[in-house]
Amino acid sequence: MKILPLLQQVLIKVSVHRTKTGRESGLTNMLINAIRIIHDNENCTMRMLAKESLIAPPAATRIVNDLIKKKLVRREIDPTDRRLVRLKITPHASEIFTRIHIEAVEILTHVLEKLSDKEQDALIFGLEGFVRAVFDIEREDQTRLKSSEE
Repeated sequence: MKILPLLQQVLIKVSVHRTKTGRESGLTNMLINAIRIIHDNENCTMRMLAKESLIAPPAATRIVNDLIKKKLVRREIDPTDRRLVRLKITPHASEIFTRIHIEAVEILTHVLEKLSDKEQDALIFGLEGFVRAVFDIEREDQTRLKSSEE
């Protein structure tokens, strides 16, 4: 497949470290993705973070420990079940996340402006097909999970 090396290059070229805030904060794509997952899931646990990140729980623990050291995430005991530990982003993480997003949009806009209309149309067509394939696989995975739980 000749597309895999291209996708890898794209992901490297437009990753978090390409933004000024990402570099200054020492964040990687994995760390910013963890912040996004925690932000989007109000009751996020370590297990949820690992599952959503598609990583093993020990790797999620290392990521959270790194984010805690950077004062971007904190652990909170669930008031209704003291055995549960919830993950919360800090206001500082929210600010950094927003700045990185704005800077990434600026980078992507600059890149896309270099493409002709024909190239942009071809990219849109290809990405729409890619997204459809991703959704199809997610549905298949969910169906497989449901049938294995029964």
